[in-house]
Amino acid sequence: MAREITNTRRDPLPRTKLEIEDFRRGLVTLINESLLPSNAAKESRNLMQSMDGRWTPRWGSEYYGVAATDTIYGGASYTTDAGVNHLVIVSGTKVKRSINDGESWSDCTGATMTAGEKPFFKQIGSYLYIANGTDTLVRYDGTTTLQTYTSVATPGTITPTKTGLGATTFTASYRVSAVNGVGESIASTAGTVTISKTRDNWTLNTDYITVTWAKVTGATAYNIYYMDNNNGGGRNCYLGSVDQPSGATATFIDYGESVSPLNTYVVAPEGDTTTGPTFAQMELSGNRIWSTLDPDNPWRVYWSGAGVDIGAFSPFSGGGYIDLEKGGRERPKCVVHYRDGRGGAYATVLTSDPEGVGSIWQISLESVTVGNISFTVPSAIKIVGSIGSDAPLSVVKVRNDIQFFNRRGWFSLRSKAQMLNLLSTDEISGNIRPDIQSLTGSAIENVCAYFYDAKVFTSVPQGNSTNNRIYINDTERLNWSGPWTFGVERFFEYSDVNGDNHLLAVPVSGARLIEISENFNSDLGVAFDTRYTSGLIPISEDRNAWAKIKYAYIEVNNPVGEIVFTVFGTPKRGGFQQVGTVTIDSTSYESSVGFSTFAFSSTAFSATPANTGNTTQSIVKKRAKINKLVNNLQFKITTQNVEDDYTLLTLSAKGYLVPTGDPQAWKS
Repeated sequence: MAREITNTRRDPLPRTKLEIEDFRRGLVTLINESLLPSNAAKESRNLMQSMDGRWTPRWGSEYYGVAATDTIYGGASYTTDAGVNHLVIVSGTKVKRSINDGESWSDCTGATMTAGEKPFFKQIGSYLYIANGTDTLVRYDGTTTLQTYTSVATPGTITPTKTGLGATTFTASYRVSAVNGVGESIASTAGTVTISKTRDNWTLNTDYITVTWAKVTGATAYNIYYMDNNNGGGRNCYLGSVDQPSGATATFIDYGESVSPLNTYVVAPEGDTTTGPTFAQMELSGNRIWSTLDPDNPWRVYWSGAGVDIGAFSPFSGGGYIDLEKGGRERPKCVVHYRDGRGGAYATVLTSDPEGVGSIWQISLESVTVGNISFTVPSAIKIVGSIGSDAPLSVVKVRNDIQFFNRRGWFSLRSKAQMLNLLSTDEISGNIRPDIQSLTGSAIENVCAYFYDAKVFTSVPQGNSTNNRIYINDTERLNWSGPWTFGVERFFEYSDVNGDNHLLAVPVSGARLIEISENFNSDLGVAFDTRYTSGLIPISEDRNAWAKIKYAYIEVNNPVGEIVFTVFGTPKRGGFQQVGTVTIDSTSYESSVGFSTFAFSSTAFSATPANTGNTTQSIVKKRAKINKLVNNLQFKITTQNVEDDYTLLTLSAKGYLVPTGDPQAWKS
């Protein structure tokens, strides 16, 4: 913080000392620089905090592994049953894998992906599911042969034949779908017959209808749906099922309501799920796959069966779907496994609307039995006052909370302190709200985030159609830093053959993965500049006071390269301007030894690319001569070379108060 210290010798004109030794507020762009507390930074370009919240140049980036053949659209880590990790990417139209830390790539056969579509990955059991909302769901099982679901055709002509039911009072309508181990086909065109009674009035074994159709190759069973013009409100509802016959024709006999009660919870399917539903984002919750982002059904949330049926989405395997407010303005963007206010686990759905507000829903599943058939029925509840997300890749689990991006800010879903059984969505990005408002609205869905090293790394599109900046939400210091002057398509983590973890990223464009690490001090070999700027600090609590500032001081730890310290202020004559500067040249402090300046890590000492093999004096102070009468001060620190590095310890200025009249510029 800034503090004023008067000279104990009681000079008629007390000397003052301005000092900043606390940087805990991080980046704050919401408040005007003249009102910023001294422990907040107006600017932290390409910086991050370490060592008790001290500013230092950020981590750099380098390519990881060799180039794939085509543009990489997504990547993930896969772990075999034996605990061996593979790298899996979607490159161009192909799924590729590497079993040697990206040093070579092998094509996976059996399926292709549409180039340019954003893939989502989720390992569940021994399968890595890959979906992009366009292509058939793909499973990677550790081999180079991808597994896909085989489509089953819709049954053809349906022929109902009545027995004991005369006259033409009602029209009975039957539709049939073909079932495989994953789902069921679109229901067939209706086959109809006229009858004299509704099904609940049929005489057992005297009144019945025999339904026949040609069997479908690849089907394991068939579901039959029924409607008459006195039932169903125009919907064919589930009636019964039969297995695949050995012969060429399948048959179902409808003996009426007493034998086959109509299940109005399940209606004839209008979409084909025999290859898995067309979705993108996935989550594991309650031992089921949950998914969203079906382009043909934008309000829909799917779930699979559980246990041995975890990859099946048919209602007859425990799967199903729910359309949240179908036709409404909100559309589901992401499902995440979370809890309610009491700690119960739920599939939690974040939605979005055109204004970027949206909401959060929680879905529970209940078992309902009709006749001798049990079905899973969803119950969805909207969290009151909640806010959803526009960007599914931004949703991250941060300890006990869920954090996510919304075009109005960065939010956290968590239990409200001191309030029982209540979940709340609270903005945690208020300090950098102007930066959020500067993002490109049409590209908000590209925002991605990842929780790593107690920090949430978030890549955003700032004045750009693709992600081009990274901000950090430090969950230990509860502040923000950035921006970093590059962006990525998504983050993920990978543990190599030696057991070392790597924070990897998919580039916005290009065919090589990127690693982000404290062991790198450039971006792909190119230097980045850094800039710390403090607020505009008055020299006294009396903002009308003036002081003769003699010197400004900077104290840094382990400086490397050139660090430029510049002081700005408002002199009595002239407007706001530079009033002093000094450069720290680390060559003046170096002594030849064999270690780098970085903390011990998984990277060998000699492999650290940030130094020339020399280390610097641990703590270095420099002063800039000011010798001006000023009303306020602002400190700025910049670097621009690959080798430049430092950790900021303190900033200060020394001088004495001067009683003086107001400058001419203040007078009317």
